[in-house]
Amino acid sequence: MNPLLAVLILLLIIGLVGWILLRIVRRRGEFSHSLGLGLIRIQLPKALDDSERQKITVNDVREKIAVMEQVYAQLSTIKESGLRAWLYGKPSFSFELAVPHIGQEVLFFLAVPRRHISSAEKLIQGVYPEASVERVSDYSIFHPQGSVSAAAAQPKNRFLPFKTFQTL
Repeated sequence: MNPLLAVLILLLIIGLVGWILLRIVRRRGEFSHSLGLGLIRIQLPKALDDSERQKITVNDVREKIAVMEQVYAQLSTIKESGLRAWLYGKPSFSFELAVPHIGQEVLFFLAVPRRHISSAEKLIQGVYPEASVERVSDYSIFHPQGSVSAAAAQPKNRFLPFKTFQTL
């Protein structure tokens, strides 16, 4: 057997084994990353009454959506570096709406990696200075008189939005 061919086959096998090991480590890393998220509860001020709601224009709605777009853009810039980024990939976050107890208002919960939780708190306070932001350990959406619902959207093209707020 040609020695060059043997070396190429050996390198191919080493590369394949390395790729498989990397996939296994990344999959385990994704699971451990999901368990390493910190939770922030965000409570915005009371909603407007009917007389104030009628005064809202389309431009007001566009401005509020644009502000939230900035929050998403800033959260998407959270990055890991070095070996952690190579092994585990980009960190994830979750933005949830929930009514944790019957009769309460809808609350927003933001789950981010614990390393970045203070940055996320500052981001929310910077964009929504009137919001109440605090760290919480957990919340439960399940209670005896309650119900649970969930939805997921699947766009035709994953790179294009459903509808942009500029076309409202």
